[in-house]
Amino acid sequence: MKSLRIEAIDWMKGLCIISIVLLHVEDGIFPMWLNTVIGMFMITGFYVTSGWVHGLKYEKPVNLKVFLRKRLKSLGVPYFWFTLILLFVDVFFILLGHYDFNIFLRDVYKSLVLQGIGTLWFLPVLFFGELAFMLFKSKKLNMAGLIVGLVVDSVLSFVIVQVEHGFSDTMSSIIKAPLLVVKNSATALFVITSTYYVSKSCVNKTMGKMNLHTGLLLFIISFICIYFNVSSLSRGSIFISSFVSLILSWLEPLGILILLSHIKRNNIVLRYLNYWGRNSIILMAIHYSILMELCIFVCNNFLDLPISGTTSLVCFVLIMILQYPLAEVINGKFKFLIGR
Repeated sequence: MKSLRIEAIDWMKGLCIISIVLLHVEDGIFPMWLNTVIGMFMITGFYVTSGWVHGLKYEKPVNLKVFLRKRLKSLGVPYFWFTLILLFVDVFFILLGHYDFNIFLRDVYKSLVLQGIGTLWFLPVLFFGELAFMLFKSKKLNMAGLIVGLVVDSVLSFVIVQVEHGFSDTMSSIIKAPLLVVKNSATALFVITSTYYVSKSCVNKTMGKMNLHTGLLLFIISFICIYFNVSSLSRGSIFISSFVSLILSWLEPLGILILLSHIKRNNIVLRYLNYWGRNSIILMAIHYSILMELCIFVCNNFLDLPISGTTSLVCFVLIMILQYPLAEVINGKFKFLIGR
């Protein structure tokens, strides 16, 4: 269990964040089903690791003040600093003619309503999801939290679809921004709480240690359902479709985490995953709105190449290479950016 908490957790985070970078950059290489399989776990995998860690220490009493102080430092501080950095990047790209001023205004608005610029949306969502989980746990109402997360996610999925169909693109984006923060936080609450129950049961020996076959079964079931697009069989019901997607986005990363926990020998690949698992916030904050945009700018203005096909994979490799020295500099000289 110690191994699962320390090593597999970071391996899982590393796998998730690298997958996020890959899918953001890749275009026209992977078939749609593979994009969906990866996309289904790459975000919720972080919620699964959070829920598992909470389950490992379920006996520890809830101290909301300590939680708020720690998570505001580890999630709120990076959100603040990287928001400022990305707004300066917006200005830089405006001066280069790569952006127009409306993008700057859009990003200011998204930052204020906590949807965040680019991938920064994840930080407030994880914070609010964990905060809601801790609030329900402090009242011994975890099952109520599970239900609230499920209901809010389903209802807001329906509302967001209505907004998309009932308003212009600009107005729809304005209305959806705060709704997405609440909706995604509800997703986080549901996945964190569900994983908490599984992790807690393993600690209590109610279920025993999750074996390799369990993890493999969860992954295979999720893979088959995603491959055959089971959520589309709901015959237009947004509620059923969102429910099926939510369940699959929980089961798939849970299965992957269990599989990772059974790896006993470390190697260069796992060390690489471990590194980016421990530095996932840096990679998440910088790759999309800075490095990827630089790739797009260079390809469009100097190479006359679209970011698609082989070019997109080359950009992915370059981004991962460039990200390493940036992460090292931030960890060495600018730790305050990530709340350390």
